[in-house]
Amino acid sequence: MPLYYSGIGAYVRKGDNKIRSVADINSPDLRIATVEGEMTNIIARQQFPKAQKVTLPQLSEVSQVLIQLEQNKADVTFVEPFQANEFMASRGEVFENIAQDTPLRVFGNTLMFAKGEFKLQSMLNTALQEDLQSGFVKESIAKYKGAAASLYPVKPPFDPPYSKPQVQAKQ
Repeated sequence: MPLYYSGIGAYVRKGDNKIRSVADINSPDLRIATVEGEMTNIIARQQFPKAQKVTLPQLSEVSQVLIQLEQNKADVTFVEPFQANEFMASRGEVFENIAQDTPLRVFGNTLMFAKGEFKLQSMLNTALQEDLQSGFVKESIAKYKGAAASLYPVKPPFDPPYSKPQVQAKQ
């Protein structure tokens, strides 16, 4: 079970009016910075086939697509908000995420264990459910600068009660 979710944002240079929404990206006039075989490349090919791809080698660091954007070698790129925020911490608010409210992709962040470890999986899921419902996970994430604004929380598996119990008056 996920502890939290990470979304993939669409980042453009701040103040650059070429791209105002995600729908604008699928244009042959626009350049997307991607890394070969990585999620940026998959999103670019699947969702924005008309746009040009500025593809970096497979072992490139995530920061390299942001550098391509910063140096105007690309018009947009796709990264997790946490990574973009870390990059901008040393450069200022040079980018904006035009997919903040609706990420291009969302991935659950989970714990890994050996294949076939069903008892361990069950125990971990029970403990994680308690940590999620008690607020421990949310409080822990809030301790890390920038993480709370970059991650998407797991919603509780319940809604508030339908209504307050009605007390019937004695007649």
